[in-house]
Amino acid sequence: MLKYKLVARNADKTIYMYYPEGDMKNPGIIAFLNDGGRETIQRAKDDDFGWYLGHAFSGIDRNEDSGMVAWY
Repeated sequence: MLKYKLVARNADKTIYMYYPEGDMKNPGIIAFLNDGGRETIQRAKDDDFGWYLGHAFSGIDRNEDSGMVAWY
C-alpha cells in the first residue's frame, strides 16, 4: 500500500510524492510528463527493489490530488 499527494503541476509535468506504507518520513517523488513519459526524481529510501515505485507509476490516478494505491 502507498499513499500519494500532488506536489506540482505545470505545462510539462505533474509531480507526486508517494509514501510507502503511508510512512510520511520516507517519501519518493515521481513525475508524469505531459508527453506520456515518466520520471523518477527520488526513490523512497526503503524501496530497494522499486516495488513501491512501480506501483506508484501504475496506480496513481492523475486526476486526483491525493489518494491511496493498494494491491495484494
